[in-house]
Amino acid sequence: MDGNVQCASMGVTDDVRLAAKEKGFIVHELAAALRGSEDYGHYAKEVLATYFYMGNGENHPPVHTPEYDFIDTQIKEVCEIFKSLVGVE
Repeated sequence: MDGNVQCASMGVTDDVRLAAKEKGFIVHELAAALRGSEDYGHYAKEVLATYFYMGNGENHPPVHTPEYDFIDTQIKEVCEIFKSLVGVE
């Protein structure tokens, strides 16, 4: 797979790591959590949670730049991870 999955928080990330690796993704661990979502932080206080990013690879323009173009095939690819997490093949 072209994308990389980055797990940003501890807790239930083992399930995401396993699902991503089983689907052929490279998993990169972040040295420190990113503050990408205040909503996530609120919910994570109440329930077990994890947060992950689907990357575009090193040779793709970053988001929030004029050169960025969303890679449509990644929708299907990241859905494969979610399907694994809920036990759907």
